[in-house]
Amino acid sequence: MIPIIVAVLLFASAWISNYDPFISGSRGYAPQDPRIRTSDVSVFGVDGRVFTIPMSDPTRFRYTFSVVNDGPIAVTITGVGSPVDEPPAALTTQPVRIVPDERTPGPNGALVYEPWHPFVLNPGQEAGIEMLLAYRPSSCFGRGATMSVWPETIRFTVLGIPRETTFESDLELRIVATEDCPDS
Repeated sequence: MIPIIVAVLLFASAWISNYDPFISGSRGYAPQDPRIRTSDVSVFGVDGRVFTIPMSDPTRFRYTFSVVNDGPIAVTITGVGSPVDEPPAALTTQPVRIVPDERTPGPNGALVYEPWHPFVLNPGQEAGIEMLLAYRPSSCFGRGATMSVWPETIRFTVLGIPRETTFESDLELRIVATEDCPDS
């Protein structure tokens, strides 16, 4: 009996440590900043959207993507984007607001946004996550150089066990430098 229990526990721990139920949602969000250029791409059977943002100075802007729990078990999403315990990088992302269930709109038919908080995503449920990107250049980032945000990092718990995954949303953010670096 003990060997069976051990085998079940080993299988369960391996399954949980590899569990990643997230797929891109059905909603495509428009850019929330007039500086953003949008390109729709379709390559090798994968469709997506690229937001290109020209930047030279520190700036911030918001963007939104949707995520579906395609697995058989509810998860609690506890964090998205840059880890909060790391020192600030030149490019950081953090969640600002959520629509915990996009398939259940508010009384007027519009999506109901809530301030960011950890939330449960049930099987088949789709959530919208609004993010804040902050760009703080620490050194010169020469004209035409690019930085990219894709994929997103999602921290979650499954059956109370913390996990982290890289979520390949259908949205890529490209930061493109617009100024030359001064001569040293």
